[in-house]
Amino acid sequence: MNPIFATGIVSAGKDLIQNLSAPSSKPNLIPAGKFSAELSKAESSKELSASTLRDDFLKIDQVKEFLAADSGSEVHLEGRADGSIQLVSSSGRRLIFDAGTQTCDIGQNLLKVSIANQANISTTRPNAILLRD
Repeated sequence: MNPIFATGIVSAGKDLIQNLSAPSSKPNLIPAGKFSAELSKAESSKELSASTLRDDFLKIDQVKEFLAADSGSEVHLEGRADGSIQLVSSSGRRLIFDAGTQTCDIGQNLLKVSIANQANISTTRPNAILLRD
């Protein structure tokens, strides 16, 4: 048998099997109006969650105490390489929240959302947000 002819037959058989066994799925098209509504809904929920996260973070007792002790200082929230977060005061004080704690999780979410929204970004500390100026 001719090798070129045999390769063609094998290739045609392979294509036939793949076409028969592959499910034919058509992409679900979303109407333009519905996409706009979903986009605006997502954007508004993101803004709400940023303010909610900030309020939740500022209600934590340790955070309240830290802010009260440094009443005249700028306070920044920044992430650390090990997954923890820290509050840094312009007076030099620091408060570290270990990774895996609820406070750290709320702070990490606040940091991510604020950076994504470009809200309260610190001009003096890279990848940090300003909690109080």
